[in-house]
Amino acid sequence: MSLEKLIAECIQNNPKAEKEFYYKYYEKLYRLAYYNVKNTDVAVEIVNDGFITIFKKLHTVNEISTFEKWIRTIIINKCIDHHRLKKRFFVDIADESVQSIPAALDAEYELPNNTVEMMLKELSDMERVVMVLHILEDYSHKEIADLLNISPENSRQIVHRSKAKLQRRKEVYARK
Repeated sequence: MSLEKLIAECIQNNPKAEKEFYYKYYEKLYRLAYYNVKNTDVAVEIVNDGFITIFKKLHTVNEISTFEKWIRTIIINKCIDHHRLKKRFFVDIADESVQSIPAALDAEYELPNNTVEMMLKELSDMERVVMVLHILEDYSHKEIADLLNISPENSRQIVHRSKAKLQRRKEVYARK
């Protein structure tokens, strides 16, 4: 089916055409999203959200020659929105809550507060935010996943990996 005909069928809400359209562009759009967000689950969510926008606005397409650029622009804008939201969320949580974590981890790592705080600053933003939410705020992995657009398994892995990093850093700081 030609692109013009496929678009016309999708505008008329033909499920078979929508499915064909989805499979025709999914891989390209997924790669574009993944290269921008570096997270499989988030990339899938962005692409699926992008397809919803594409199908809603498909009737506005004027030029078939610029169609692929138009759908790529939608995905790029979804990635930018994701980064904006993530950045605003990380600034709100990561900076303000880091000072509270040392007391929560102090008993576990048996180091002075300033040492634990220094160790926490060595974690990535995502690791720090997940640790704050899980340890201080007592969020479940499901709640963290919903909030950060990651899977619950990813949240568990981040906590596990972060604790392992902190344990390794504790051993280094303990020797000093």
